[in-house]
Amino acid sequence: MRLAVLLVALIAGTAWLDTTPVHLTRDCAASALAPWLGRPPQGHAHNDYLHPHPLTSALKHGFTSVEADVWPVDGRLLVAHQRDQVDPSRTLESLYLQPLARDLHDATSPVPAHLQLLVDVKGSPGSTLPLLRAELASYAGMLTSYRGCTVVPGRVSVVVSGNAHPLAPRSGGTSLFGYDQPLERGSHPSVEEAVTPLVSGDWAQWFTWEGRGDMPAREHDRLVRLVEAAHAAGSAIRFWDTPDDPGPARDALWRELTEDGVDWLSTDDLAGYAAFLRQSQPAPSRPSQERAGRSRSRTRSAPRRLRPP
Repeated sequence: MRLAVLLVALIAGTAWLDTTPVHLTRDCAASALAPWLGRPPQGHAHNDYLHPHPLTSALKHGFTSVEADVWPVDGRLLVAHQRDQVDPSRTLESLYLQPLARDLHDATSPVPAHLQLLVDVKGSPGSTLPLLRAELASYAGMLTSYRGCTVVPGRVSVVVSGNAHPLAPRSGGTSLFGYDQPLERGSHPSVEEAVTPLVSGDWAQWFTWEGRGDMPAREHDRLVRLVEAAHAAGSAIRFWDTPDDPGPARDALWRELTEDGVDWLSTDDLAGYAAFLRQSQPAPSRPSQERAGRSRSRTRSAPRRLRPP
């Protein structure tokens, strides 16, 4: 069994409306690779470590995903945006792994039933990943593990992003982290085994809409297809660098992402996301046929059936 993920080049002039932007061939279709699939969209705290109280503030504001940029320095993983900003006291272990291990079984703790820890590799993957594997081994009891198409969910799911592109695990091996598959225009190598619980894309690379007025029909159709393709392969989907200025436009964009089944709403504004949760009950993801019908009604084109991804 294996999960082969392949992002194929878009066909100029026709891809936006008439082809599925992402094609994923998979043998693990029955596996639920991401524990949050099928739930309403969740909050992803972009660059969470930049807040005065990393992890703690995000959890209190209702986030279920946090992001930490890491650099390998003197045998440890230090958390910082730039290499010259590292602080020996701010490690992945001290800011995230140790607090999570301590608070998981505390009834008063805001740690959710499933938390995603997105580790953004800023330095060399060859130096970073061995350190990450060694650190995670001490916390295996709370972590989701991957072995081929077999996924054992844990309270915390570590997903590696950034410079470390998906690689197949050693034959018969178990991994304590999955990979974030870049959602880019162009083709990527196939990934053997079920190790891509997340796909992520730059919003501006795919869309021009910023939440003002209706989302253009072609862009909406594109969004629906991207979501369907990711979910068909058992991967959650998020977009980074979405418009994040507070106001009606951002709320409209977040509502659209919610309605169309995007799994993570990425933001730097912890309080703004918490307010959005309070003010608008997230609508359940529309069934695929309903979303596709909405796209067709916007374009006023002849009915057509979406091809399976």
